[in-house]
Amino acid sequence: MNLSVEQIFYTSFSNIGFTILSSSLISSEHQQFFVKNIVERYWNSYNPPEPRYRAAYLQQKSLEETFFGWLYNDESDDFGRTNIPYFICYLVFGKLTFSQLDIIWNCLKSGPILDINRNAPTYDIESLTIPKHCDYESDRLGVEIPKKIEKQTEQALKRRKLISQYIPKDLNFKLANEPAFNYQYPDQTLTVLPPSSDVNQGILMNPLTIETILHDLLMKPLDIQGLALVSQEGKSIITPMGMDEETTSILSGTMLYVAQTTQDELDWQEIETIALKSQQGHLILAYCTPDSYLLIKTGKVLTGLLEAEIGRTVKKLQTQLETSEVSLLESVSSPLLMNNLSSTEENLGKTDNQQEVSNPDSLVQKILTPTSELLTPNSRLDKRLLEMGQELINLYPDFVATVRDMDNNPDINDQQMLALGEYVGERLVKQGKIKAVSAKNMVSALNKLVVPAISYFMIADSQNNELNVHANPFCLYKTSDRPSCYFLRGMIQGLLSSIPNLPRLTVEEISCKATGADSCKFTVR
Repeated sequence: MNLSVEQIFYTSFSNIGFTILSSSLISSEHQQFFVKNIVERYWNSYNPPEPRYRAAYLQQKSLEETFFGWLYNDESDDFGRTNIPYFICYLVFGKLTFSQLDIIWNCLKSGPILDINRNAPTYDIESLTIPKHCDYESDRLGVEIPKKIEKQTEQALKRRKLISQYIPKDLNFKLANEPAFNYQYPDQTLTVLPPSSDVNQGILMNPLTIETILHDLLMKPLDIQGLALVSQEGKSIITPMGMDEETTSILSGTMLYVAQTTQDELDWQEIETIALKSQQGHLILAYCTPDSYLLIKTGKVLTGLLEAEIGRTVKKLQTQLETSEVSLLESVSSPLLMNNLSSTEENLGKTDNQQEVSNPDSLVQKILTPTSELLTPNSRLDKRLLEMGQELINLYPDFVATVRDMDNNPDINDQQMLALGEYVGERLVKQGKIKAVSAKNMVSALNKLVVPAISYFMIADSQNNELNVHANPFCLYKTSDRPSCYFLRGMIQGLLSSIPNLPRLTVEEISCKATGADSCKFTVR
């Protein structure tokens, strides 16, 4: 029996930028799941894999929606940038059967049936039929699937558990040459100990580095089936691996309750590890910091080996969290910042009737708070931030990491980021980095200028006076109680301001992924 699938492509297309092209039965909900759980999870723009890298993945949204496909890093885009991700994905509707799973494995090994021309993409993407024996020729290489991965997936399918597998091309070689476990060693019992250090620190971290640490542990030959970094309330800090959010919350909440009860009854200090063991495997909750715990679900494995790897991973996590906090403190007290404050203090003294500013905290607030008299983006930016704006213009479209660093800088407030974005958007057109366009109205301006300009680093579309951003890298791993994409909002405003004969338009953000919304949505009036 053949297998019918829907197609999804994601990469940077010529004259379009990063976007999704898919067949007609792929809904916006499917696209959002694909971006959040596959693209954002498996592609790290700040630490991309080596050239000619390839990997396969198999990810279920539900028991009746199965995504599978390939990730390639083997081409450049029309800007000449290398390390451009290329995701090819197939979606199967209906409950997955074992015979269908066999076809999926054979397909992943053979490679994609059809490729797409990045320089002249077609929007007419059709459904595909994968032949039962996958006896087709592919223009791209597939990925060999280790028997261990196949068995894990079959077990998940038998138990009606959601499947989540990621297989880099090199995993086969590593697993094939991994020495077998010596089961003559006696099994050990995981101990419950008080923590070795009283680290009191908040969750100040680089989520991409944390995810890399967890992924390294997941790839160890320890039959690890699920990983999550959770808060002391049992909530996921970053997207769990191999477990859904609900399962993660239930398991971590239960384990944390056991830890707290044990701590109270025995009058212990903070619990370091709570472990459950059965014939099927282990469930472990390991202390990282007062605000974070590592949750691990495994199959059968020697607990001695498992305990050692968990210990090494916890140390890496603690080091990363501790380094993040130190870096933040150093940035606040750096000599460069204090020199900038001194020079700005002199300028402020001249414009404020020579009043002396003795409190550095009040000085920072004074520097970064725009006044009602200052109306243009340039006037809301001091010399240092104007230089940062020009740096972003020079980097465009590869400025995502730099913008995020600026957004995380405690010395740059929201209104400054808004003004910085407006400055960058307007100057990108004036300096010829983005081609100027003419537009008769707001809808045309969004379609002809704004969407193409930002699609080089995010997925966006517009309808009437609304701009919808499905994958916003500025919002990645960010949480807030209100819309907070100030730089992007300002950039949209600046781009629109560059169009002659258009009336002054106002951009507002009405929903934001940082607040838990499915996308960042902007309205223009």
